[in-house]
Amino acid sequence: MKYITMILMLAAVVAAIAAAVYYMSCRLSLFFAATSKRTWLIALTIATIAVISGLTAFSTTPNAFGKAIFMFGGLTIFIENNGSYK
Repeated sequence: MKYITMILMLAAVVAAIAAAVYYMSCRLSLFFAATSKRTWLIALTIATIAVISGLTAFSTTPNAFGKAIFMFGGLTIFIENNGSYK
């Protein structure tokens, strides 16, 4: 019972991220009809997992692959914010 608030907040954040990924895949499949909704869903899910793992798990690793994932995550966040750190 000590950590129930943190667990509920984590569940709410994960649900919000999943809903955002699903919404964006539906929206992008309408704009770019050549690519299916499932393809967008898979691509956005992989990008989201890479961003989250790259910015949290691989931020201090000496491994070259981990550094590449960290840089990919940072660049993806930068592109999503239209090139600004606001």
